[in-house]
Amino acid sequence: MSNRLLIAGGLYLLLALALPSQIGLGDVRLAAVLGAALGIGGWSPIVLGVILPYVVVFPFAVAYLLRGASRKAQLPFGPFLVAGAVLARVLTG
Repeated sequence: MSNRLLIAGGLYLLLALALPSQIGLGDVRLAAVLGAALGIGGWSPIVLGVILPYVVVFPFAVAYLLRGASRKAQLPFGPFLVAGAVLARVLTG
């Protein structure tokens, strides 16, 4: 399980270092915790848990932009990380 925590947390840490204005360190810590929780179910929930937050945030981001928000405006990503983890767990049983 610790390998899975490191994979999820490490991936988001790399994203935070590459795009510091897009992903914060709070998201990195949350991703590591969710990776540990999803790691109990194997690799499938981890992979889905990393991908699904972006799938879930997409319609919200589009709606946010259509309502006239600036392209530099930021959406909090933490709730989408949790939603993606919940969906990953539901989809993988």
